[in-house]
Amino acid sequence: MTPNTTNALPWLMALTGVLLISREAIFYVAFYVLGSSINWPASLDLAAPEIFELLRDEGDAMFTGYYIYLLSSVLFIPVAVCLRWLVAGEDTLTTLIADIALAFAIASTIYRVLGILRWLFAMPVLSATYLDPASSQAVRDVAVLNYDMLNAYAGQIGEHLGVRLFATLFVGFFALAFFRSSHVPTFFAAWAALAAILFFPLEELLGIDGGPILFINGFTFSFWAIFFGAYLIWRSRREVGLSDVNA
Repeated sequence: MTPNTTNALPWLMALTGVLLISREAIFYVAFYVLGSSINWPASLDLAAPEIFELLRDEGDAMFTGYYIYLLSSVLFIPVAVCLRWLVAGEDTLTTLIADIALAFAIASTIYRVLGILRWLFAMPVLSATYLDPASSQAVRDVAVLNYDMLNAYAGQIGEHLGVRLFATLFVGFFALAFFRSSHVPTFFAAWAALAAILFFPLEELLGIDGGPILFINGFTFSFWAIFFGAYLIWRSRREVGLSDVNA
């Protein structure tokens, strides 16, 4: 089922555009809150005792920032649903590709959320335990061990699978659907394909530093989402105008 009909198409375009731009705006609010309070994401490389002190000193800001980041991650699902509605229905193969892309978007969101939740609930407990004057050295060692284990497990689930692998597949499969859709210009389809190629976690699989690639692709995808969202809003207004003229 899809609401991609002649009458509903302008409103679907407008909704998709608003969601794309809003998700990016919310993410950058989270980036600013976390960056200004704990120098995120560079602080993720700090040792456990330093992170525990940041949690003690900047706990409220970190909590707020990660909640906003959680919201921006969850918004991937409604964005993907709208993108699926936008391109599905033109032919069977395009609909199938869009359905696969939607499935990857849901998987990406689930893994992102699992990665973020450790900072909202588990890490504050470990920080309080480690910094409690009554805690013995053995208890502190266990807190550090649990921190390292959570980062190795939930961190890699969220960052490698959620942020990188499944998000890449989500964007890549939608790029394939965009190339087949009459509602998406080839320029934006190619831009999405480029973002997917740049974000594929090849350097993680090869064990090399992917910092510069991540930096470049972060802006590549964000600018795509913002400009494509703006295009869809403009296109929706144009479609409504044409409908009024033809009425």
